[in-house]
Amino acid sequence: MSRGSQFSGVVAAGVLAGYSILLAGCSSSRGPTSPEPGTGGTTPVVTRVSAIAPGEVVPFTLADNARSEVTTGVCTQSSGTWVLTGTVRNSATKAKTFQIVVDFVTEPGSTVLSSVEVNLPRVGPNVTAPWSATGARGRSHVACVVRQAQAR
Repeated sequence: MSRGSQFSGVVAAGVLAGYSILLAGCSSSRGPTSPEPGTGGTTPVVTRVSAIAPGEVVPFTLADNARSEVTTGVCTQSSGTWVLTGTVRNSATKAKTFQIVVDFVTEPGSTVLSSVEVNLPRVGPNVTAPWSATGARGRSHVACVVRQAQAR
């Protein structure tokens, strides 16, 4: 094996290890599940956040569009990572699962730096549930954008 190919293998392994650490840092879950249907109010729900690989397509169904039920707070930087928090309000008469896709983009320019998918399973009717997404670690001048939201 040539010295150049050994170096390339080490670099590739380092890049893969770094990407794995990045993905691990984007996963979280928190809080108990929603209250029983019909109890209403604001409550934490089990939240799953996963990184979206560059070029990965997240399917969208217009009939499931829930963008109007998602609110966002301010995009802030905390310990070098950008954070977007918000709430989702299930105005339906039955429990629903919400999927929110957040892009972290350059400001200005809107080049996507990273994307995450936030899943909130079983949000009860008339319940408002908090969510958060993190990304673009180590970057400056970042905007947080909800690309899409769906409920099923």
